[in-house]
Order: sequence, then C-alpha cells, then structure tokens
Amino acid sequence: MIISLLVSLVSIGFFIGEPTETLCKVRQPLFGISFTISVSCILFKSIRILLAFESASKAQKVVTLTYQPVVVISVLTGIQICICTMWLILKAPFFNEIYTIPQVLLYQCNEGSYAAFGIMLGYIGFLALICFLLAYKGRKLPEKYNEARCITFSMLVYMFVWILFIPIYINSTGIYTSAVQTLAILASIYGIIFCHLLPAGYIVLFKKKNNNRQRYVESICAFYRAKRRMLSNHKKKSIRTTKAIPVNHTTACTPLPSLETRKRSNSF
Repeated sequence: MIISLLVSLVSIGFFIGEPTETLCKVRQPLFGISFTISVSCILFKSIRILLAFESASKAQKVVTLTYQPVVVISVLTGIQICICTMWLILKAPFFNEIYTIPQVLLYQCNEGSYAAFGIMLGYIGFLALICFLLAYKGRKLPEKYNEARCITFSMLVYMFVWILFIPIYINSTGIYTSAVQTLAILASIYGIIFCHLLPAGYIVLFKKKNNNRQRYVESICAFYRAKRRMLSNHKKKSIRTTKAIPVNHTTACTPLPSLETRKRSNSF
C-alpha cells in the first residue's frame, strides 16, 4: 500500500512540466493503477475486519481466509489494468499543440477518450464507496482492532475531493486542467496518509503487544462470546415476557353446530 502511494506521488511529476507523447500515455494509467492498489488494500482491510467479527461461527477459519490478500487485491487491480489497457488500445491520450493565445504555443496532453478517463476514475470511486459502506457497517465493532473510523474519514476525503474535481475540471482550460488534477491527486493521497496510515503506524509502533495474530483471534472469540450472551439474555427476556402475559379464562368458545343440527335446520 505504501509503495502504491509512492508511485501515485511519482505520477504527479508526469502532470508537471513539458508534456511528451510518452508522458501523455503513461501518466493517467500509472495513477489509476497505483491508486487502485492502495484503495484495494483499504477495501481488503475493511472486508477482513467485518468478516472476522460478524461471522456467526468458525472464527479460526475466517481469520485464515482473511489473511490471504493477494487474490482480492489482484482481482480488483486487474479490472483497472483491463480498463487502462482498453483505453490505450482504442483511443489513447496524445500530445497536442494549442494556439489559443496569440504568439504563444501551449503543449497539452489530450486524454483521447474522456469516457475511458471517467470510467477509470469512476471505478476507483466505486471501490472507495464500498470501503465507506463497509466501514460504516463495522463502526460498532471492538475499537481495539477496528479501523472503521480511519477508513471512513480517508474515503470521505477522497470522494469529497473528486466530486469537486468533476465540475472544476470541466470548466478549466489549458494548463489549468493538469493543475486541477494534480491538486486532486495530492489531496486524496494526503487524505489516506493522514487519516489511515498515521493511526495504523501509531498502533504498529506503540502498541506492539496487541498487534499480533493471537490477540486478534482472542479478540474475535471474546466478541463471539459477548454476542452469544447478549442473544441468550434477549431470548430469556422474551420468554419471561410471554409467560407474564395474563390469560383470560372467562371467555368461552361457542361450539360449532354438528352435522345433524345443520341438516335439520336446512330441512325446515
């Protein structure tokens, strides 16, 4: 995750300075793939926490399954790689010269297909939205191993930045388009660093006793026991309330008429 964020920071350098044909083709896919890896890591963390604490039984098996992140991250990143590959094959970004200002020549990267550019950013936004929803669902889990607040704030920063990016990017022209996207990338990266990585680094550095797999499993088992106690107490209270309801013995049921009486009444 840290390496992917560093690659995203490196991709900002491709948005600054004089563009070339190669830089125009590399900068957007490099940012999209690297940032997708970081968001996929956060998504896997939220899925792992939610599965481990919300499963009804077999905590050990759930923990062993959630310690296999390679498959999940590879699949989510592979979808973004396919999107960027199709973008480069069908209608890749290209180098463009603009003469909008008299006696001034502007070098600018044309994104080629803005639909593919929107799909790339929309896929990252979709992953961020799933992270936010899972983190919101896991807000009531034990706080010792719960990163839901950090994930919530980091994804909120990302979605807020890129929602504002859309109208500003559409209304900006010339050299300001690259500057707007550079600021959006920086804001989203710093949001993940300050809202997610720094709290996690504090736990790793200053709470080493609680930061191991054995304590993680013990916390899950304790959560299960407390959850079962709450369910059993709730069942006992419901049984007591049903027993305490008074029964009215004075009401008598009128018997239904027999077949003979029905035949007699029909004959009359």
